[in-house]
Amino acid sequence: MTKPYERGARVFRRNRSRSVSYVALMAHLRKLAPALAVLIALAFLILPSVARFLFLLDPPAVTEPTDIAFATHRLTGFLHIVPGFLMVLLMPIQMSARVRAKWPALHQWSGRLFVLTGLFVSITGVVMNVVFSREEIQPAAPVVGGLLKVTVINAMCVAEIGALALGMRAIWKRNIAAHRRWMMRAMGVALSAGTAGVFVVPFYAAGAMSDGVVGVGRWLGFLTTMAAIEFWLRPTSPVRAASISA
Repeated sequence: MTKPYERGARVFRRNRSRSVSYVALMAHLRKLAPALAVLIALAFLILPSVARFLFLLDPPAVTEPTDIAFATHRLTGFLHIVPGFLMVLLMPIQMSARVRAKWPALHQWSGRLFVLTGLFVSITGVVMNVVFSREEIQPAAPVVGGLLKVTVINAMCVAEIGALALGMRAIWKRNIAAHRRWMMRAMGVALSAGTAGVFVVPFYAAGAMSDGVVGVGRWLGFLTTMAAIEFWLRPTSPVRAASISA
């Protein structure tokens, strides 16, 4: 007959095994998170930007307000899109522990370029909010995308510049941990433009696009991405604890 303490020991071992498996799973998922972020950027950020870049090379006759705004202010569009390409392409280099360890100079110089492109994207984002008006089409109409989009773009640009500035301040003070956290936040702000596509694309596919949909989608993309980044950065989060113990 099995003694009570033996049954208890078996239950303890089984529960401990499940706990170890959960920790291992969380550690594995955390390692996949950067790759997942890049995939989201590729799907919802880079591909639409490529389409917009090709449009700007030789704008056709268009009637859609956003297309007209880009065609009218081509230089502003180029100065926003091209640095944005570089910024996203530099993210894997900045996130790679292998690059930091084996090629620190590459990490440092790509980081400086990342900051510079981030500033360009942020400044031109604010400028686009100002110059992309519908006055050429419909006088006294709001900015393309509506006021919700204007506010979220401005909020994103301020957050991007702030995160980059605090990240640079941290590295000048040799606070590497704080530097990485702020640079992760800066990447999160940039990627949130792609995350917005998750909320907007279904309405686009259904033919139900509007300024309100774009504005709300942008806000949801920004807030959910930043919430995910903050959760990922928490020292006590299950995912981060799993990575530390792995």
